[in-house]
Amino acid sequence: MPFDQGTQDNTDLGKALRKAGGAHLSWVATSKGAKEFVQKLFQITEQYELATGKRVRPRNKAQIETFKRCLATWAPALIRHSTNQESRGYLYCLSGQDNLKGTCMTDRGFRSITETWAELGLHEVRKGYQQIGTFEGAEIKMKRWANRYRATDTLLHLAATYGIFPESLKQHFCTDQERFNPIRLRARKTGRGKHETGKIVAFSNTLKVQMLAQDVREYNAYLEDQDIGGIPQPTLRRVFNNGDDTDFDWNKGGRLYAIGPGNYQSLKAVERSKITLNGQPTVELDVRASHLTIVYGLLGAPFDVRKDPYQTPELDRPLAKKIVNAMISKGQPLDKWPRGTKAEYLAETGKPFPKLTGKQASQIVLKYHPCLAELTKAALDWSKIQFIESEVLFAAMRELRDEYDVPTLPVHDSLIVPQENKEVAENVLKHRFFLECGIVPNIQEK
Repeated sequence: MPFDQGTQDNTDLGKALRKAGGAHLSWVATSKGAKEFVQKLFQITEQYELATGKRVRPRNKAQIETFKRCLATWAPALIRHSTNQESRGYLYCLSGQDNLKGTCMTDRGFRSITETWAELGLHEVRKGYQQIGTFEGAEIKMKRWANRYRATDTLLHLAATYGIFPESLKQHFCTDQERFNPIRLRARKTGRGKHETGKIVAFSNTLKVQMLAQDVREYNAYLEDQDIGGIPQPTLRRVFNNGDDTDFDWNKGGRLYAIGPGNYQSLKAVERSKITLNGQPTVELDVRASHLTIVYGLLGAPFDVRKDPYQTPELDRPLAKKIVNAMISKGQPLDKWPRGTKAEYLAETGKPFPKLTGKQASQIVLKYHPCLAELTKAALDWSKIQFIESEVLFAAMRELRDEYDVPTLPVHDSLIVPQENKEVAENVLKHRFFLECGIVPNIQEK
């Protein structure tokens, strides 16, 4: 059943459920209280399984260790998300071996826990569903929503008896950096929706992958040592894209994403501005027109970064920006408007869509940015440009850490930095951009 089907209350709940964050399944118990809590959860869960016939015999020693590891990562995930007011405490979790690989959870353990805990009243479950749309009279499958889960008062009260509360989780659980896989690979997306993503695909643990993973692990460990205020402790994962392309060589996508309840990237800019780093207020340094600047730099075309690249006499700024981004995403000039462009424009501006074809609008943009006509010849599309952008930002983050002991939080094409370190961070970011792209970008404070 769709999350928002039925009454107004269900509609509001549906909105909340869509705000749910993903479960961070790399928690391990570290304190005495946490280990006793996990042991209690194990006893409750297995006793119920045996009593109801879900299990015929008790787990052996190896199975106990594996299952307790699953319990030790699921419970804190639920407890952490219980404070998320926007989602009413719900989180989502993808099941299946491919989705759970590189976490502390197993597919068998997840299925056992989710079914048993629902009956025990330790968590609530809202079933996911397949969204169906219509196109030219035919039904088409759209986004699939995963199950949502929420800690019950029973679980929260049990945790409290061991001194475990949402605000004190860090004292009892930590991320297992060795087990946590900070690299994720997705196939090329098949849907056309703005928020569609490619399927998660498996990959070999080559030397290159190990080096990529180690860089992210080291940065996560560095963040663990910082006092980050205003958000739960963030954990970063680097996501590569188009992994099923024949020319893929860990050179597509590569953005750093904050996962779990510490996902500050999903917050609005005004909320991110409240984040503090080691007690210091922060600023967000944004690379203006990042992808377009990268294109100019790589193609060696002259570009005045001081000017607004989206201001043209023929097109209003929001539309010009959409066209530029669509051309870069596609890797070539437009033949027609991408699906959803007209509806998005109306929603964002409140103005009727101009009577222009995608091809006509594309030709107007090419007058001001002729280098975009060279995208196909240069074999540049969004995935390769995004990879270069990710390399620039991550290199700047590591330099700021290693040379200046300055922590940063990435937000795709911007960096959150301590206000007192704004100047050095801006200089490092410009330098790294120039080394990678041959052009100095326009850095602005968001």
